Amino acid sequence: MHHTFRILDEESFTTCQYCAEIYPVAKASKLKCAASHDFFIDNSQQSIQMHVADRSLDLKRFCEYLNEEEELDWRCVFAKILARSVILPRCTICMDKTTAAFLQSCNSHLAEPSFTNGAHIGVYPCCGKHVIRVAFEQHQEEVNRVKLS
Repeated sequence: MHHTFRILDEESFTTCQYCAEIYPVAKASKLKCAASHDFFIDNSQQSIQMHVADRSLDLKRFCEYLNEEEELDWRCVFAKILARSVILPRCTICMDKTTAAFLQSCNSHLAEPSFTNGAHIGVYPCCGKHVIRVAFEQHQEEVNRVKLS
């Protein structure tokens, strides 16, 4: 318990309003939020979906909830928080960066999303995940650029 609370104090963590993912504030600009409908323009003039901090959640109280109500031991809670502080290199398939907490998952999809005429938000048929048309097109350009190099 003490190690978990210490890591929460040392690295400022917060949660996303849209996807409820816990992430370190200092590394927020490196991570993308798949559920956010807000996207920002970065320095290279590309649109990216970023996490939006939810300051209302007390993470220490949430960790206590995981331990008491969900019956996770403190080692498991500590490992879950620690895994969110490690940013992995870019995935060779989807070209996104993610945390070690999502090591076994990837945001790549086998089929392209379906967009209704004039809609800016589409849906992947494989999992029902929403995607913004501009972000999808930029992602496709980035993947093609990597494949050519």
